[in-house]
Amino acid sequence: MESTPNLVLPYIMPSQAQKHVTHNEAIRKLDALVQLAVVDRTLTAPPASPTDGGRYIIASPATGDWLGRENQLAAWQDGAWAYFTPQSGWLARAINENTTLVFDGSAWVSASTQSSFSTLGINGSADLTNRLTVSSPATLFNHEGDGHQFKVNKNTPTDTASLLFQTGFSGRAEMGLAGSDDFSFKVSPDGSQFYDAIAIDRSNGTVSFPSGVSGGPSGGNGKINQIVGARFTDQHETNSTSWVDIPGATVDLTPSDIASKIELTVWLSTGGSSSWGSYVRLLRNGTEILSGIGNSGMSGNGNGGCFLHCYSSIAYAPMLWSSGGVDEPATSAPLTYKLQWRVGSTSHPAYINQGSLKRNDSGYGAVTASQIVAKEILA
Repeated sequence: MESTPNLVLPYIMPSQAQKHVTHNEAIRKLDALVQLAVVDRTLTAPPASPTDGGRYIIASPATGDWLGRENQLAAWQDGAWAYFTPQSGWLARAINENTTLVFDGSAWVSASTQSSFSTLGINGSADLTNRLTVSSPATLFNHEGDGHQFKVNKNTPTDTASLLFQTGFSGRAEMGLAGSDDFSFKVSPDGSQFYDAIAIDRSNGTVSFPSGVSGGPSGGNGKINQIVGARFTDQHETNSTSWVDIPGATVDLTPSDIASKIELTVWLSTGGSSSWGSYVRLLRNGTEILSGIGNSGMSGNGNGGCFLHCYSSIAYAPMLWSSGGVDEPATSAPLTYKLQWRVGSTSHPAYINQGSLKRNDSGYGAVTASQIVAKEILA
């Protein structure tokens, strides 16, 4: 063997004459290849006035003295060009670009294009559990022209995909899919014992409060166990004198205890005829639980026996009416609360969520959204 396997540096052979020539050749190669920093990697022909020792990566298509030497290293030494063929994995620093390059066996590419790391620490030490570690005052995930999503994926429903907030590396709050596919919020005083504060059912959006919520009506323990709501913005009208469902005005709830009370609140954005009123009633599981709740020809102040609302004395003036009450169903079976409506005359229709389409007189707001909310209050 007359040279080294990697850099092809010549060996000094036994009984060789002019050993200094071979030695100097090896020194020149080392000078060109060790601590490799190139002046440029975009030139396809030699520069007009190269600096002694200057090194270049020959770009394609090579011309002139560099013809046929694409991707090779060219070093200007002792007034002549010396060429070196890179091997896969060689690194070079492109001075003019302030970037590090790696030869992948066929081309020089940015070393930063590596797409997979087993661990990565940014101003911190990563480990096999926390494989990405960032120590900084803030972390920014920015959009690239449109929206931006932060995704946390888990393997099975019983696994956990969550955000954990800590104090001194001890958990204090957690939000996400913790042990199920229902979204939850948990808190802890010590990082060991966690309390479920809020749970959101993935199948219907029902919100429950496993540890309760202070501030319920008198007569119970003051804790709201769950809240279910339906908000609807679709525009509807009816001229039916028979009871018909108000589309979207339905909520489903299953009490956790037979003694629970259900607090109901309703907001309706309405409008209708000046001379005829409308009627609205509330049903639980198909049975009316509030009766005598409408009266025709009522004025816009809401008196005269209306349960939820009466239409304005001004024709088609949109109004927002609200009402509610507490139901005691005495059951832990599933409940469906539904609103129905009718009018006093088929020739005088009533409207919901059409405030922007009808007249807006006497300061009544053009409200175009309605909702019904049910809260379970623990007894």
